[in-house]
Amino acid sequence: MSFSYLFTILLISFVTAAFAASSEDPTFSVKISAQDVDKICSGVPDKNYCLGVLNSDPRAKTADFKGVAGILVQKAYFDASTNNNKLAWLVRGEKNEQLKRRYITLSNFHGVILGRLVDAKGNLNDANNIYLQTEAALAKIYSCEDLFLYPAPAEPTDLPKRIKELENVANMILAVVNLIPK
Repeated sequence: MSFSYLFTILLISFVTAAFAASSEDPTFSVKISAQDVDKICSGVPDKNYCLGVLNSDPRAKTADFKGVAGILVQKAYFDASTNNNKLAWLVRGEKNEQLKRRYITLSNFHGVILGRLVDAKGNLNDANNIYLQTEAALAKIYSCEDLFLYPAPAEPTDLPKRIKELENVANMILAVVNLIPK
């Protein structure tokens, strides 16, 4: 295994830890209502997934729209990081060259996704920045999903499901940002 690959994995792990440590945002103020949650979730393809996420995170019950956007950016980052850690493990152990190439490409895409989410988290007071960074991350998520469409061995892991969940969270971020008062 090359030094640069190991360095990338260590860097992503470090950024993940730093991102998690900075997750508390003291700007949460006016909590969103049940109608707001319904409005958010009505604007995404998988409303049930959205409702499940927002209703299961106690922080969402006391957050305003910017706060919910921050919570979702953090969740998307955590999910992408978890996927990338799994991909690193799969790359090391995969014997099938087609699957290995797929996992390497997915890992590269996840690196871009993680970078965009770090940029979104970097300025939660700028709704336009959050939207643009999330939209760019979503484009790479779609690229990840496309990799499962090409003829190759059947995917033996839960990666397609995980990536679909990441897509759902990204769509939730976009829906929330559209509701942030300008």
